[in-house]
Amino acid sequence: MDLLSALLTLHELRSRIDVRCQLQGDWLRPHAAGELNVIRWHGLLDGGAHIELATGQRHALQAGSLIMLPQSGAHRLCHDDGDVRLICGSLWIAPAQRHLLAALPDILIYHEPGAWLTATLQLLYQESAEEQAGSQLLCQQLSTVLLTLALRHWLAQAPTQGGLLQALMHPRLGVAIAAMLHQPEQAWSVARLAELSHQSRASFARQFRAVTGSTPLLLLTQIRMAHGAALLA
Repeated sequence: MDLLSALLTLHELRSRIDVRCQLQGDWLRPHAAGELNVIRWHGLLDGGAHIELATGQRHALQAGSLIMLPQSGAHRLCHDDGDVRLICGSLWIAPAQRHLLAALPDILIYHEPGAWLTATLQLLYQESAEEQAGSQLLCQQLSTVLLTLALRHWLAQAPTQGGLLQALMHPRLGVAIAAMLHQPEQAWSVARLAELSHQSRASFARQFRAVTGSTPLLLLTQIRMAHGAALLA
């Protein structure tokens, strides 16, 4: 299993479809800041709009645009063009696993030029509206698909500050993190992890903290706790 898949599988995510909108004319929808362990997202199926963050950032949206807000900051959606169809949802991560989101930017933007993303948003729109047998599971899984796509797209842009997610892609640190993810029961020490990364113990520890803002053994403890929580669920 690749590292991003392993990390997302380890961290239990819950999802909810918050609202489905069909908007006409000139409109504006404000959203207050939310909880830090919640990722709010918006998917545009038709029309044109833009999002404004409290920080002053402004981004245009079109049909097939997906916006995710890992820091759950205040924002507002505004009309740009035509009749708009919009679906909005939330993804929760356990507060103890907040470290997964801590270094992500205020906003992740993903736009798929073909029809695949729009079709996924359409299926979510339909399933959440009709509530047929299995709809809740479908919406849960499809919401996780959207998050995975947004994170994969962001990681492909080679972020300079990505914390744990950036470390997964690091040519040396990624090897050590993979070992902890796949074999958390092992008696890993900083020295053993440094050896896997082909670095001295001091260089490994220094680089690990510089990239993730944490320590290898603290991350190992968090991974073990996440595994334990998954076994008890």
